[in-house]
Amino acid sequence: MIHTQTVLPYTREPLYQVGISTGKDSTAALLWALFKSGLPRHRIRVTFSDTGNEDPLTYQHLEVIRKIVEDAGVPFGIETLIPALQFFDLCFKKGRFPSRVAQFCSIELKIEPLKRWIERQWA
Repeated sequence: MIHTQTVLPYTREPLYQVGISTGKDSTAALLWALFKSGLPRHRIRVTFSDTGNEDPLTYQHLEVIRKIVEDAGVPFGIETLIPALQFFDLCFKKGRFPSRVAQFCSIELKIEPLKRWIERQWA
């Protein structure tokens, strides 16, 4: 028996989401996306997950990156994602700090807010 699949036409232009933490790796990925990838800049979306436990230098560096993004012509700049619970509230709720074994921090502070952001893009 031969199985066939109907592919519905995709009517939207794709978006290219780049999540940054302001660290060297995510900043390098963003700079590549903006200046070397050939992606249309008007389709790039940049997100930053604010855990509520960032060093003040992180926010200062975020402003430097924000200026680069705006100067590059990315229409929405950097969108800040806020989790349902901030870092210390989440630790209090869990009764502990995150660890290599209990990585609730990454899931609830970074992945879940990004999943909600992606769902809004499809609405």
